[in-house]
Order: sequence, then structure tokens, then C-alpha cells
Amino acid sequence: MDIIFFFLSFLQKYIIAALSYKLLKSYCDIFKGDADMAGVRVNCSPFQH
Repeated sequence: MDIIFFFLSFLQKYIIAALSYKLLKSYCDIFKGDADMAGVRVNCSPFQH
């Protein structure tokens, strides 16, 4: 029972991390698009694979 609980909590943490990573990446892409229109170079490398 403890192993299942541990696995579920680990899975929950992983899913939350993946979702927040996706959110950050999409926010960065939007910001990068706006900056490109303004002629500013933006580096989003921490959010890219």
C-alpha cells in the first residue's frame, strides 16, 4: 500500500512539473513572438529541448 501511495505522489509531482514546464514554454513562445515583432532578440533556451 505504501509503495502505491509513493508512486501516486511521485506521478502527481511529475505531472505538475510537466504542466508547469509546458506553461512556461508557451508563455516564452508568446513573449518571443511579441519581441520579434518589436525587433528584440529573445533567448528561450531554458524552455527548449
